[in-house]
Amino acid sequence: PHRLGAPGRPAWFFEREKYGGILCDIGSHQIEQFLFYTGEEDAEVIASRVANFAHPEYPELEDYGDCMLNGRKGASHYFRVDWFTPDGLSTWGDGRLFIQGTDGYIEVRKYANIASGQPGGGQVSPPQDRPQPPRWDGNRGGNDRRDSNRDGNRGGQWDRGNPNWNRNNDRGWNDRNRGWDNNRGWRGNDRGRWNNGWRNDRRYDWRDYRNSNRGIYRLPRYYAPSGWGYGYRRFTIGYTLSSILFSSQYWINDPYYYRLPEVYGPYRWVRYYNDALLVDVETGEVVDTIYDIFW
Repeated sequence: PHRLGAPGRPAWFFEREKYGGILCDIGSHQIEQFLFYTGEEDAEVIASRVANFAHPEYPELEDYGDCMLNGRKGASHYFRVDWFTPDGLSTWGDGRLFIQGTDGYIEVRKYANIASGQPGGGQVSPPQDRPQPPRWDGNRGGNDRRDSNRDGNRGGQWDRGNPNWNRNNDRGWNDRNRGWDNNRGWRGNDRGRWNNGWRNDRRYDWRDYRNSNRGIYRLPRYYAPSGWGYGYRRFTIGYTLSSILFSSQYWINDPYYYRLPEVYGPYRWVRYYNDALLVDVETGEVVDTIYDIFW
């Protein structure tokens, strides 16, 4: 899916003879991917169709297309393209790629992950193997031991396996009387503070890591939430954010992927334009900031 953005398009974009139709304009990229991933040099079009379902004011526009291909080595391919991305999506399109083989499959959510609410793309499912990120325990006496129970028995990833994360599902941190981590450290009822000492730990040297992994930090364009009309402002520690700026769709669900320390309790890393803000989602307070971490 792509966002049409008709008012910003030149006149020739809506003339089929000049833009070539949707299968030429967008679909050609899907065909190229098929040839690349399968090692095919040629393919036969089995079936295809195009339509204008929703834009009668542009009679030569094709806002929908799909196609089926067979490669000479036995691989097959189906793709669908359209101009129906809703305005509320945080990026221009929810592009996805599925590769099904005899030994397994891969799904790539290229630009957004609607299921988890995580902004940004390049997300692969099933999860690929990667080293377990270290746990930042600066507020708990420097203990680097991971305990899956503090994460709802989900292997130390606080939202993996359940994208519809809910504070009321008895995950501990919202129980203000019992405290967090079975009373072994920070307690919810005394609002333990985030320890910025992680910056002195080389495991979280994101600048050095970014120097050799620049593509990881190149994210799709940031779209501010509906209702935020102030553009970019550089927020400092202690500032209280509007709740629309730290809704779950802006959470950075895997901080260590960017070499940021993992969060706990009410804290969440939040993408704000090219900044990463650590926010107390109960109060909206900014408790840590990294400016211009993303490109």
